[in-house]
Amino acid sequence: MPGPVPKPEAQRRRRNVPSRPPVKVAAGPPGAELVWPPPDPAWPPLVVDAYDSLKVSGQATLFEPSDVATARLACEALSRILASERFGAVGFSAAMSLLDDLGATVGSRRRLRIELEKGAPPESPGLAAVRRRRAELRLPDPGHPRQDRGGPDRRPVDRARLHWPGEREPATERG
Repeated sequence: MPGPVPKPEAQRRRRNVPSRPPVKVAAGPPGAELVWPPPDPAWPPLVVDAYDSLKVSGQATLFEPSDVATARLACEALSRILASERFGAVGFSAAMSLLDDLGATVGSRRRLRIELEKGAPPESPGLAAVRRRRAELRLPDPGHPRQDRGGPDRRPVDRARLHWPGEREPATERG
């Protein structure tokens, strides 16, 4: 699909129905787990990192055995290109195109209409206990960006009376 990278689905405003809805195909046999062969020991560390990162990427849940074979093929091509004395731009472009077909970058995932949702990191038990105790004592949560910064009686601070130390107090309206 030529042109700019599409926006994430949540940021798109559509007034029409998508021209091509996603095609749904039954996956391989149920319960069959995907087998990732170990990386070739002759591959450079950069290529091994790329191969290992594909295994744990979010889109890997959609992979089939043919996708694993394509990933190995792309990594083998990259390792040969990086090991050769002359850098082959055409070969490198072909290997990167294979990786794009697998959704290795954000742009390629958007073109393929794959969106990965990242959940919030789990809160540590110690931090959760501190937050509960602060709530019991009705103390403001310093980690919350929009707390009223009032005193113990919870009245908001009069911002007109705030000034830097050494400055005169701001003039107040008399009336």
